[in-house]
Amino acid sequence: MAWTRFQVRLLGLTPAAEGQYVAEFRLQGPAPDASPGQFVQLSLPGVFWPRPFSLLDWEVRDGAAHFRILFAVVGEGTRALRSMSAGDLVEGHGPLGLGYPAIEGPTWMIAGGYGVAPLLFALRASAPGAQQSARIFYGAARADLLWRSPELDRFAATLTTMDGSAGRRGTVLDAVRAELDAGGARPVLYACGPMGLLEAVHHLAVERGLRAMVSIETPMPCGMGVCRGCAVPLAAAEATDEKRYVMACEDGPVMDSARVDWEQERACRI
Repeated sequence: MAWTRFQVRLLGLTPAAEGQYVAEFRLQGPAPDASPGQFVQLSLPGVFWPRPFSLLDWEVRDGAAHFRILFAVVGEGTRALRSMSAGDLVEGHGPLGLGYPAIEGPTWMIAGGYGVAPLLFALRASAPGAQQSARIFYGAARADLLWRSPELDRFAATLTTMDGSAGRRGTVLDAVRAELDAGGARPVLYACGPMGLLEAVHHLAVERGLRAMVSIETPMPCGMGVCRGCAVPLAAAEATDEKRYVMACEDGPVMDSARVDWEQERACRI
């Protein structure tokens, strides 16, 4: 899929939840198209390696791409992004990677924290009929860590918090399990969030005989498969003597959870 090197201008930062922000950018120059689940690499001020950010949306208007990302301030890169001002320019490249397949039937989306961003993009990009066959489950530890976007109301998101301060009490997977038990549905699962959540979604899919497509979260210094910094161990059924790993930036970040050796991945998790 086409990608480009670019300069982007920050149009603004909007608070989204506790320690989380939506950043909106305008790309300077020719604009390729982007798919839900893809990401961009941004070279942030004072930070050596570019940082990957999943796309919340990507819209081409008047020959220029406008896109948003949802991020939490957790490290050097996101602190640098938070410190930027409207009008600042940064370099980057993208859109990169493989995104979520088009929704073609019952699809349940499972979001942990700011992992809700690419799933909302996937819902928004789907045809109206596909949207009606999809559900979104969105969880965080507390109510103040949930982004209360109007779009979540539009798609009737099921909210969960560990302390019960918003939505259902418990984990997001507790809610998914309860709904699977209640309705007998057999959806495809789309997930984005911490790696521990993605592994749990995989085990749930295996237990229920479902397919799960997960967006791998791992450091991606280059985003193009050159640095080999985002290696994902392949499950035994997928691996060969010549190929025991794939790069999340090239073969993902979205991939079938059955392709991943989750035990080995957990041992190497950062």
